[in-house]
Amino acid sequence: MIEENSNFFKSMRKIGEMAQDITNAISVAIVPVIEFTKEINEYLSSEKVQTTFRNFVEGIIQTEEDIKNYKEVIVLIGYPPSISTDITLMRQIGQEFMENRETGLKDIIDDVMKKHYSPKKIDEIKSLWESFSFLLDRKSLLRQALTAHNLGMYALSIPSLLSQMEGIIVDGYKIKQKVEGWQFKKLVRQLFNNPDNEAFDFDNELREFYLKFILARFNHGQEIQSDVSRHAILHGGAKPVNFAKEEVSLKIILMMENIIYRIDNLTENEIREAKKKLGFY
Repeated sequence: MIEENSNFFKSMRKIGEMAQDITNAISVAIVPVIEFTKEINEYLSSEKVQTTFRNFVEGIIQTEEDIKNYKEVIVLIGYPPSISTDITLMRQIGQEFMENRETGLKDIIDDVMKKHYSPKKIDEIKSLWESFSFLLDRKSLLRQALTAHNLGMYALSIPSLLSQMEGIIVDGYKIKQKVEGWQFKKLVRQLFNNPDNEAFDFDNELREFYLKFILARFNHGQEIQSDVSRHAILHGGAKPVNFAKEEVSLKIILMMENIIYRIDNLTENEIREAKKKLGFY
């Protein structure tokens, strides 16, 4: 019995020693962490870091404000927003709006857009379009239209691209029958139908641009209200001397870019739902 008690106490002492060793090891490990944490807190509390952080936050706020202004002005000036418009350009356009909204804003934005969408940039867009398998049967026309744009042959690039927009959308929804005008407009609304109105969501602007400007009606012999009107240009109501301009061709390219991107991202469920709503089943 005494021997058992002795063994018990020896075991308890060993456990106590092990516990102490563990405690010491934890202390050795934690102390540097605590010191490091203190250093981090001191660094984050420094005036330099606080100033940098304030500037960062102010930069985000300013960027959001610039994007808001960009969204407001881009359709007003007559351009669709585009996925290939980087944030630097968006901010520049937003700032130009604030600084020059009273004088020559359209000419300024036209110059900014034409400078950004250089022949090299247009060639990049061309290469991207050629990578989409669903555009295979249209590839030659799209390629030649963008080449014509780079060559300054806007009287060719504009009607060529306008002629393909409706077909790309209808094909994207896998519709193989007659599509009435009202049905097509609903397809456009479905295609640009993100309910969120966040800073970098442009669905409202794209939907408005297509329905209001691309599908603008016209009367022969009267002034054309939209320089990108599909009906006026393809039915001969708009004369090339009036619409064959670099900025007009660029607007059409950017709208086509948005259409292609959205069609490429359609899901089978979205296609089924759209067709069901329009009575194509």
